[in-house]
Amino acid sequence: MEQHASGSVGSWKAWIQMAKESRIVSALPAIILAFVVAHLPEPTGLTSTSMRLLGVFAGVIMGLLTADYSMSVVLAVALLTLTLTQSFMCTTADGHRIECDRCNTMYQGKSGHWHEYKCDPIGGSFDVAVSGFANKVSWLVFTAFHIGKAVEKTGFGRRVSLILVKKMGRSTIGIG
Repeated sequence: MEQHASGSVGSWKAWIQMAKESRIVSALPAIILAFVVAHLPEPTGLTSTSMRLLGVFAGVIMGLLTADYSMSVVLAVALLTLTLTQSFMCTTADGHRIECDRCNTMYQGKSGHWHEYKCDPIGGSFDVAVSGFANKVSWLVFTAFHIGKAVEKTGFGRRVSLILVKKMGRSTIGIG
């Protein structure tokens, strides 16, 4: 009987050690914050969609600060979450802009007649999610981050600075 008790303690210690080494544990604060904020009651004037957007935004900020994942992974998960929860604005067949979670629902028009918002909630959300990648400025910033990371990892910046010191002066004081 004692052997079984110590065996379960050993398995608990192994489980705790595995959890500490797991990268998902570093993302838990971000996931919990996003979930809590997204499910808070909406203040007057805000919708559930806006609270989901706020929750994902807060989760992304927390994830960038705490999670052991790259920025690209955190942002891809955020876009996927927003797409699957239909948290973007969709365009209906008749040109109205509505929240994607209201697609294929009925509404009462000004004349008192009932109409349906006809749109594809997942497809519309996906279109909005990837539309930002068509912007040239987004690619400029993305490229600048990756070039900066490459210069840092390869030590190219240090090599260039040492060459400049060699060519321009005998010490770092002589450059100025």
